[in-house]
Amino acid sequence: MKLTLKLLLFILLISISLPVFAQDSVKIIFPENYRFNPGDNYEWSKPDFDDSDWKEYNVGKFPHDQWQGFGWVRIIVETDSTLIGTPLGMKLYLVGAVEIFVDGIAVHRYGTVASNLKDEEGIYVNEHPEVAAFTFLPTQPDEHGISRHVIAIRISSFITYEGILKGLPPSFNFNIGSLSEYREEVKNISRNASMHQMFFFGVLLAFSIIHFLLYLYYKKFKPNLYFAILTLLVALLAFFRFERIFIDDVYAAIWNFKIFNLIGILTLLAYLRFTYYLVYNKLPKSFIILSAIGVTIFIWFLVSPIAAFDILTVLFIIIIIEMLRVITISLVKKRTLLYNDSWIILIGMLPFTFASIYKFLSILSVVPKLWNFILFPYTYYSLLVVLLSMSVFLARNFAKTNKDLEIQLEQVKSLSEKTLQQEIEKAKLETENERKTKELEEARKLQLSMLPKEIPQSSNFEVAVYMKTATEVGGDYYDFYVDDNNTLTIAVGDATGHGMQAGTMVAASKSLFKAKAANPDPSIILKESSNALKEMGFSLMFMSMTIAKLSKNKIILSSAGMPFTLLYRFEKNAVEELEVKGMPMGSMKDFPYQSEEVNIKPGDVILFMSDGFPELFNEDSDMLGYDKAVEIFNEAANKKSGDVIQQLIIEAKSWAGNYPLKDDITFVVVKIK
Repeated sequence: MKLTLKLLLFILLISISLPVFAQDSVKIIFPENYRFNPGDNYEWSKPDFDDSDWKEYNVGKFPHDQWQGFGWVRIIVETDSTLIGTPLGMKLYLVGAVEIFVDGIAVHRYGTVASNLKDEEGIYVNEHPEVAAFTFLPTQPDEHGISRHVIAIRISSFITYEGILKGLPPSFNFNIGSLSEYREEVKNISRNASMHQMFFFGVLLAFSIIHFLLYLYYKKFKPNLYFAILTLLVALLAFFRFERIFIDDVYAAIWNFKIFNLIGILTLLAYLRFTYYLVYNKLPKSFIILSAIGVTIFIWFLVSPIAAFDILTVLFIIIIIEMLRVITISLVKKRTLLYNDSWIILIGMLPFTFASIYKFLSILSVVPKLWNFILFPYTYYSLLVVLLSMSVFLARNFAKTNKDLEIQLEQVKSLSEKTLQQEIEKAKLETENERKTKELEEARKLQLSMLPKEIPQSSNFEVAVYMKTATEVGGDYYDFYVDDNNTLTIAVGDATGHGMQAGTMVAASKSLFKAKAANPDPSIILKESSNALKEMGFSLMFMSMTIAKLSKNKIILSSAGMPFTLLYRFEKNAVEELEVKGMPMGSMKDFPYQSEEVNIKPGDVILFMSDGFPELFNEDSDMLGYDKAVEIFNEAANKKSGDVIQQLIIEAKSWAGNYPLKDDITFVVVKIK
């Protein structure tokens, strides 16, 4: 039963840990025993009550033999007189309800203590303890200057006696010590839990979205789909795991635990399915059997969590061991894998597999707990290794496939005669062109799918956009966000590289923009997005971007490696160049991006553009240039925003003539009403 208690997390360690607490060389001395009596009588809270007929228990033991869902605990504490009036803290863990009395005075109550389950209002205080403040009142000291105080605790826990947790012995745990230290400890618990919850949920969700989008545009490569499902489940698992720390309602904690275990089963099965897919051409029957067992046990767990939890834990361990077996056999016996370099992912899975095994063994007290989970959630950090191995696998698989194709072509080439040689070279070029065309088309579709479906309009702004993609996709991107104050946020970006890599960068940047666009400071959006892209490990790929916040009378602008923004002043009939320098996103950790605030008035027109327009070449290989781009915009800016863009398009076509477009051209024009 003790094993079950540790695994459930609904109840607490069966101990009353009462350390010696020192403050300014003054000590509180706790006895080795305490006294317990079932039943209820408020006379038992008084310091002079005679509890000599109560049964004594050693500290660390709970009175299970007398427990009937209700009872009182009394303990005598010795202090010297200098501690009188000093604020102390009681750090409390329990599942149920308590009333705390110090020297006969009620100092705190948590929940509603009652003599039956119906009237009891219990709380759930486990990893995030409550801290009760109190002081000792003056009492008559003995000849040695020692004062004696009585702490009495009235306890009820019918939720573990006749409720949904029936069958588990109740327990409680409290410590007495420095009030300030306990409060700081609780703050640290909340801070660390919130930080890890946001970090893991955000990063894993971003990876899930990216790989799902990659699957949608290349459905033959199913590892992207399985990996997207797996990372989504782990993101939800992390969210509910850290959310449990903040729950103080018993029934909410039970439902959180049920949902967490359902997602846990699905995560392990998805993890196992992904492993099988990389190793076996056909899904083994063991997966179907384990899936059926998992569903059956979880249904049982919903009805009776106490009876089913041990078996549910065993299933977790079996699935982890099965994954370890499959990975080990595939590596040791050098089994032929379904995809080239799948061993990279299998090795990347080992840290999470071993971390999961260690977690179960530490819960069972087979191995010591080396880390505090809230401070260092090692199981979730080990999952980041899986994400990294997946990225390496995708890159190596793509590169090796191309390399193998080149080797095969060389072999055919050496065995061919001159005519056959020419045919092979032709076929090779056609294959390469077809591959590039297909990749560019997929990248173009991915790029266009990232663009907003609707252009925001309001009584303050008139917005128009235009994008023309080049033969080699450069990864241009624009997006919008309107908050409750009618502030318009505009993002215009240009990813480095070409093809699917640029599309991937655009997808990641869009996810980050949607998550962070509400921040009122564009420079903070760029900084946090840049750090996230840097951590994702895009090799030699960056994202240039301008982000602007427009209200009725001002614009706040920040830039990461984009061309300067042009502002047409209606009253002056002149164009200003708004330039805010900054490194492209993903190129440098914690780059100090800057913001610039500029006033705007009705009639003013703002042009955001990618470098495809000013760097447009004509048939004589002459570049349009930024000065010419400013001149063209100045001539067109007194028109409506849509007409401004049409004029820019006409001038671009006139300049380029029949010269092929080499880079994407993007315009976003905003006219202030």
